[in-house]
Amino acid sequence: MKPLEERRARGILVRVIENSGKPVKPGRTFTMAEGFKLVEDARIGGTPYGIAYITGEEREAAGEQLPKYDPESALLRILRPADGAIVLVLHDLAYKFDARGDDDATSVTAEKTFERDVGDFLENVVATGAGQDKPRKSTPPASEEPAAKPPETATPTPGVDDANDGSPSP
Repeated sequence: MKPLEERRARGILVRVIENSGKPVKPGRTFTMAEGFKLVEDARIGGTPYGIAYITGEEREAAGEQLPKYDPESALLRILRPADGAIVLVLHDLAYKFDARGDDDATSVTAEKTFERDVGDFLENVVATGAGQDKPRKSTPPASEEPAAKPPETATPTPGVDDANDGSPSP
């Protein structure tokens, strides 16, 4: 069994992001502790989100600086390598196929699993704005009445963003 080649994974990654309607930008490089450089394979538009496909060589160079691969876990592995950056870490070990060439089904399964994981990140993290520092403004469900407006004579408190829960504005 061998993992998807990084070049193939990158092609799938770009296709899935583009098919979601989001722009793809070149990945960033983050210098981690002990000099390890984490390189994203793609960044989602002008957002803080990116995706890094981690190969065996990168995993070895990173040591303990990356989330560990756990074949028993279906959780997305998210890393914050720099202020505000949010990176999905996809280990190549999760996308292995039979390289003997006897059966293409295992490579298709590895690719579909990879597509699913990228899609889950786009749908459950990127689309919701998860992980970003500033609280997101929520819209009440259609069945609820909107909150009453404050009296027009109310004076805003300096340094507080009245569009959120009253926490200091950035």
